Amino acid sequence: MIDAAALLEAAAAEAAPGLPLSEWWRETSLRIRDRYDATVDCALQAGGFAPALQHAFIAGYRCAVEAVAPGRISPGELASFAVTEEGGGHPRQIETTLTPVGDGFCLNGTKSWATLVPLAPRAIVIARAGTREDGRPRLTACIVSLDQDGVTMRPRPPFPVMPDVPHAVVTFDEVFVPGSAVLPGDAYEQMVRPFRTAEDLHVLSAVTGLGLRLAVGLRHAELVAEMLAIAELLTGVLAGLELSNPRGHLLLAGAMAQSRASWAQMLSVSRERGQHERAAILERDLGVFSVAAKARHRRTERALERLLAS
Repeated sequence: MIDAAALLEAAAAEAAPGLPLSEWWRETSLRIRDRYDATVDCALQAGGFAPALQHAFIAGYRCAVEAVAPGRISPGELASFAVTEEGGGHPRQIETTLTPVGDGFCLNGTKSWATLVPLAPRAIVIARAGTREDGRPRLTACIVSLDQDGVTMRPRPPFPVMPDVPHAVVTFDEVFVPGSAVLPGDAYEQMVRPFRTAEDLHVLSAVTGLGLRLAVGLRHAELVAEMLAIAELLTGVLAGLELSNPRGHLLLAGAMAQSRASWAQMLSVSRERGQHERAAILERDLGVFSVAAKARHRRTERALERLLAS
């Protein structure tokens, strides 16, 4: 449900864009953590406090991590969800291993694309932990502090979209992981599989919170109406559906398409009103809608097939 008072509060707080990204998230999480139970609501409201799209992305990503690993990371702390390796992110492509040793486990391997590293002090790392009965790799998740012995971080070149959001290659060499840091359950089914949808849902929610605040600032009724409609769909309908629900995937695809069109109009209006610096940054960072577009398209097609077959 949309909290109009909180969004107005966010609009009044627009003059604090100079904070480092990690400090911005810490302050923002303090503002919202006790107001909302649903992670989608948190993402929407955090986006309302975002000075720019990169801040909204970080808020949405962090809320997505909370959605798949609730309560595992302190609210004001950023965290990376480290899955992808050189071969990809499918279970058979995961070569990082977590093996029992002494009173804990030993982590070895390399993650080729760890979002928010080195901003994030910890990562939820997906690793092999043996083989399932069907012959597939059994994946598990563990929480690793990135400043401990055996962890090496190599920053990747800035991404063209939102270049201030860092990504890194992270190598784990005989890193000790206590048993208490290993999360229970099937990491693939419970975390890896739903994370892409969770990330899209929460990032879109945060981006919509920012868009709604900017539209109010522009006093542009049509844009306000469009952003409100998207926000209501995200927090009122999609937040209540399972992440694997094909109807949810189709609604999410529709919300993203509408959001992309609304942001294109926001860019046009900003130019018309002489906000050229903001327009230039928006034009650069709106490329976020194209990231992983092929994967989202395949997910939408599969969702339609599943819905028609049910």
